[in-house]
Amino acid sequence: MRHMPGLANAVQKGSLHMAQRFQSLSFKVIATFILMTVLSIAVIDVLAYFASSRISDEQALKAKESVLIFRGDMLQDQLTQLENQANSIARIEALQMSITSLKSGWKTIEKTSGDARAELKKVFITSNPNPADQREKLMKPEGPSGFYYSNHEKTQGEVARDLEDTAFSDLLIADLDGTVLYSYKKEDDFAENLKTDAWKAAGAGIAFAKAIENTAKATDDAAPTGFSGLRVDAASGKSAIFYAVPIVKLGAAKG
Repeated sequence: MRHMPGLANAVQKGSLHMAQRFQSLSFKVIATFILMTVLSIAVIDVLAYFASSRISDEQALKAKESVLIFRGDMLQDQLTQLENQANSIARIEALQMSITSLKSGWKTIEKTSGDARAELKKVFITSNPNPADQREKLMKPEGPSGFYYSNHEKTQGEVARDLEDTAFSDLLIADLDGTVLYSYKKEDDFAENLKTDAWKAAGAGIAFAKAIENTAKATDDAAPTGFSGLRVDAASGKSAIFYAVPIVKLGAAKG
């Protein structure tokens, strides 16, 4: 999901010109007394100004502190809600089953074409007939067929329903080796490996690495979620946060 207030000081200067020289001692005393009185009042006014200014600054800082604390609490609540949503989506049985199916389909493409990454990027990104921000509309491409593509169509429909009415814009499915087997939006990270140097420092890579670490804390059917923190893409300038939820069955991580 900073402004430091400045303080401007105004100094007024004046000069007193005496048109005549007065020899009277009493006048000198009176004049000196008046001058000292004026200086004293000026000093008191300046001290009062700075005291008042300090109090105003302190009150302003306290007010800003309260606003920041309030906004921080709101942000924490929103992040907690997002994490709960991510966990709920990850528990959907159909999505958990799709990991095995997509992995199997990926291996089949590897056997037939030799490069699943290149083929899937070409089909779903390069040759996608939809605009870049609507690639998810391609559920079953014309031409290529096989186990991966049939399962992709089913998974794409399931994910569209699962993401509806949530704050999430995309969902990635990665295996334990870091390969992104599936992406709903088909962004650049689709079919990439999140463990490589190109992706491990990105939001998805950071969340994935934390999720893998958290599998050591897995119970029978769950493990702590990995959170990327707020990340800004250097190329696009877009900001995003990522949650990576380990899929655990009987204490063993599946993806």
